[in-house]
Amino acid sequence: MRAILWTSIALAIGVDGTAGHADEKAYLIVFASQRENPKLPRFAHTFATFVQIGKAGGKERIETQTISWLPQSMKIAPKLRPEAGRNVSLPETLKWVEAQGERVIAWGPFQVKKELYDLAQAQVQRLEKGGIGYRMIDGKRRPQALNCIHAVSDTDTTRPPLETGPAFGEAASQAVLRHFERWLIQPQVTHREIAERLGLNKHRIEYAPSTQERGGVRIK
Repeated sequence: MRAILWTSIALAIGVDGTAGHADEKAYLIVFASQRENPKLPRFAHTFATFVQIGKAGGKERIETQTISWLPQSMKIAPKLRPEAGRNVSLPETLKWVEAQGERVIAWGPFQVKKELYDLAQAQVQRLEKGGIGYRMIDGKRRPQALNCIHAVSDTDTTRPPLETGPAFGEAASQAVLRHFERWLIQPQVTHREIAERLGLNKHRIEYAPSTQERGGVRIK
């Protein structure tokens, strides 16, 4: 059963269920969190929110899909076998990483092609349907078990899976954004007003500077 979370609700200003498609726009925010001391994979996380804005009944309609794949226990640790996973809402994710003392970095929001939003919606459905486990080092268990990085990157089923090796936190999230690069529209432009409308201004988030190179990714 698909959980109806803030990750995939319609934040509808209107009440009409029918939505036009002509004026729809989609956006992507990629997040990383990590604790600096100690800087360890179990104190790091990669997650993303996909936003679609359109009109329903002449009124604006905002929908979001968040992919934040964590163990059901909410305790990250290397384990031999996969464990039950859970897709966590954006507010709960931010509350969790902040409670762990992790800094949060975000890239975007970038406008993206609507097809990427549709792929994200399908990925959320797969994760929340059940049958996919969580494993910090997913390796050969993928896609039957995924870590947080690959749960996001595997959204794009139109190309080979992203391999991130030992990267985690900020470095892993940068790799995910590069993986989505071809979906970005004007990657040098960010739309901070979208983040504000999602209430992200209530959180301490560092926004990575946008550049005209590599899809707005800050390359170290």
